[in-house]
Amino acid sequence: MAVTLYETSSGLLVLERWDEVAWSPQIADRTHLKGRFAEHAEAWTSGDWEPNEADGWHPANVDDLTVIATWDAVHGVTIQVRRHELGGAAQDYLPSLIVKGFTYTRENANPAWGADAITITASGTEVTEEHTVDGVTRSDSHCRSFVDEFDLEMHLRRRDLDFAREGYEGRQT
Repeated sequence: MAVTLYETSSGLLVLERWDEVAWSPQIADRTHLKGRFAEHAEAWTSGDWEPNEADGWHPANVDDLTVIATWDAVHGVTIQVRRHELGGAAQDYLPSLIVKGFTYTRENANPAWGADAITITASGTEVTEEHTVDGVTRSDSHCRSFVDEFDLEMHLRRRDLDFAREGYEGRQT
């Protein structure tokens, strides 16, 4: 269950949940929307909130619009385009990527070593990984900088798939 964020060529935002009716905030002063995409998406998917005309949202059409970000309960916000390609309204509505943490674990073949664990911390456009595998911890095993948040998001997606193939279960921390 995902919420998709679009931005029109004129800078209007459009939200869509599960291919239902899409909504656009039609409010002159959007300061109250700053950084709230993830909050709105989570509340909308859980049934705690939904866009409505009484709050200044209006039905919209997503035909021919490009997806700029998605939100789902597993991955949170995933930006689909480079940040510098976003208009001001979308940059304001999306959360800034300050720090994200992920932990991946799997049972070890030797129970005396405990579970294998990999912790990924993303801060700005830098990623650090700490691995505890077969009872041995390596904290400097992986540190990388990325050009922008789009490249960082793509890297995190690839790592998520890599760990899933290796039998790890992940969660955002």
